[in-house]
Amino acid sequence: MMKIKHNSALMLVPVLLLVMAPHSSFAAFTFQDKSFDSFESYVTFVAEYLIIWRELHGQGAATTTRTIVTPEPSPVSSVDVDTRLPDDVTSHEARLQGRIRLEKNDNASVWFEYGTSSRKLTTTTPREYREGTDRSNRFDQKIQKLVDDQVYYYRAVAENDQGVRFYGKVRTFLTPVDPRIQRSALRVQTLSATDVDEARATFRARLDWRDEPYMYVWFEYGEEDNELYETTPIRRVFDTHPRDYERTVRRLEQRQTYYYRAVGEDADGSRSYGVVKRFTTKRDIENETPKITVKRADNITLHTAVVRATIDMNDFNEGITFLVYGEDREEINEVDERYDRYRQIREYGDERQKVLLDDDLDRFDTYEVKLTGLDLDTTHYYAFGVSYEDENEDDVLLLSRTQSFKTKR
Repeated sequence: MMKIKHNSALMLVPVLLLVMAPHSSFAAFTFQDKSFDSFESYVTFVAEYLIIWRELHGQGAATTTRTIVTPEPSPVSSVDVDTRLPDDVTSHEARLQGRIRLEKNDNASVWFEYGTSSRKLTTTTPREYREGTDRSNRFDQKIQKLVDDQVYYYRAVAENDQGVRFYGKVRTFLTPVDPRIQRSALRVQTLSATDVDEARATFRARLDWRDEPYMYVWFEYGEEDNELYETTPIRRVFDTHPRDYERTVRRLEQRQTYYYRAVGEDADGSRSYGVVKRFTTKRDIENETPKITVKRADNITLHTAVVRATIDMNDFNEGITFLVYGEDREEINEVDERYDRYRQIREYGDERQKVLLDDDLDRFDTYEVKLTGLDLDTTHYYAFGVSYEDENEDDVLLLSRTQSFKTKR
């Protein structure tokens, strides 16, 4: 403990004595916006400052004395952390390296911060605990899912047991261009997202196989246009598939902007990337009614056709989903006007038929139905529907807009 004696009149001095715990290895103590490297130099300056102030204000004759006991601050361990050059940099991976110097009795956690902007190092690696007695002062972390031909910024970080952080300088590296992209013969085109709500969206792409019999297709997405770290499952799609490909992603954040692009890869690993597009999810709505999205009929022949739809129960459960189709538009249109339960719907030969799809839908599903035995060269009408109980436990039957197609002749 250190003791400073001065006149009681000095208690009127309008100054603020602050002992600031250092936040880095370059700052220790401050007084009146002046920094000191040690506690001793800090105390010496303050004592001299008070003597001069007392003499200037004519308080040198005061005789009453008082003792102020100033506690020594807790010792702060000194940590020196250095950001080293990266190693093993490829189109999509890199190994970050750092070095830390600790006193024998000191400990610290070390990690890296990195990103595509020097002002936004928001991505971090796992922490590693180091001790002053460790034989090696070097540490490294491998980072993956990087974008090719992209500049990245990074720095090493250390935090001692007292919670004080120390930073190395910011360094950069450039990922090389992925050579597989330039050799790819196939092409993928990113299309606009559909069925966007508060937690889900459907990504779409248009595929061009060129001379390839198949390709692997997926989507990359994220909340930044240059940080597309999330991916959908990879699917092998043959050239017999329709050119339009789509994939629904769920568990998105509401009122959040997302960026995404389509990726195609051939059997040799050569890739094609679509352009990056974006969309913003909607705000969550309480007691939101189910949503039915119907696709256009395809694979139409003389007597068959394929119809598709997605049905989302949103805030409701135990939905009974179904399809109605026939050759009479009015018989299809009046289903939701005449009935409020699926089991009440009647069939009338070629005019109206019904198909049960699911008797207990709680969340979301996509349906594909192949209609057979159709009359050739005839216009057919269809609609998807769902029957459920609303928040008042009343029966509700919801029907999509009626669609149509014509069989071949």
